[in-house]
Amino acid sequence: VLFASMVDGNFSWPDTGCAGLLPAPMSDTGTVYRNTDTDLTVYVGDTSLKDYIEYVSECKECGFDINCINSYDSFFADDEDGNMLSIEYIERLQMMIIYLYTYDD
Repeated sequence: VLFASMVDGNFSWPDTGCAGLLPAPMSDTGTVYRNTDTDLTVYVGDTSLKDYIEYVSECKECGFDINCINSYDSFFADDEDGNMLSIEYIERLQMMIIYLYTYDD
């Protein structure tokens, strides 16, 4: 129920904060929960398994391809600057949760 309330509206992918390090997801259903210069949390609904897999592929193309751990429903990777990306997929809710933490030296 908690997650369902996070994906009951629409959002626009931010062009500020650290969201610019990632591609926009295919769906605009959900919530940008947090977007600062150092971290991002986005709940994205209306996401099929195929869409999740495609989004992970796009994130790899954007440079999140270091220290990858990729499973059926989760993806973790760093980019060359030390930024850390985590994407969780919840199939029964057709949603993914995107977490990005930027490296601050």
